Amino acid sequence: MADDVLHDAALRFMDPTVATPLAIRAYLLRSLRNRVANAARARLRRGQATATATETARDAEPYFEQAVVGCASEHAVRAAHGPGWDGAPTVAPTLARLANTLMAALSPSDRLLVVWLSHQVPHQEIAAWLGMSYDATSKRVRRLRARLQRTALSYADSLGPDARAEILAFLGRAMSRRLPSAPPARFSARRAPR
Repeated sequence: MADDVLHDAALRFMDPTVATPLAIRAYLLRSLRNRVANAARARLRRGQATATATETARDAEPYFEQAVVGCASEHAVRAAHGPGWDGAPTVAPTLARLANTLMAALSPSDRLLVVWLSHQVPHQEIAAWLGMSYDATSKRVRRLRARLQRTALSYADSLGPDARAEILAFLGRAMSRRLPSAPPARFSARRAPR
């Protein structure tokens, strides 16, 4: 694997259109670390696909499509699903329970609003669909976000320190992605001491 990294780096450094990194040693170490992580993720996905195929083969009804996934190479499966597919998403059990808690707190109309927001539909368009004014829709979205944040934080407070830290770290990442200029102070302040 190290030979592959060195070979790829040599090809990259010989290309005159690509800037050479300032810290070549750090670049090579990061490349190797990324290569090892990608290989580990590929092994995990192959194992999950094989387990799914094995479980599916035991079912009474034949689901041959999934059995083929367990026998095909990762490249063939990725090519069959298209360029945007990155494997079946795996969610930590703590985060899955948080998602279930948040979904249970939503009414059907709020769920629809969350779906629209997750697809980045503009507030003006949502307002037109709901037959509401833009200001009323924006206020409804703000209240929904605040209610979901309160629900998530109260759920996190009911957990043990490790699960609470995992949820608060996730919420902190989500907030920092949404507001890159502001640190997620409201979540980092509640983190459990290590």
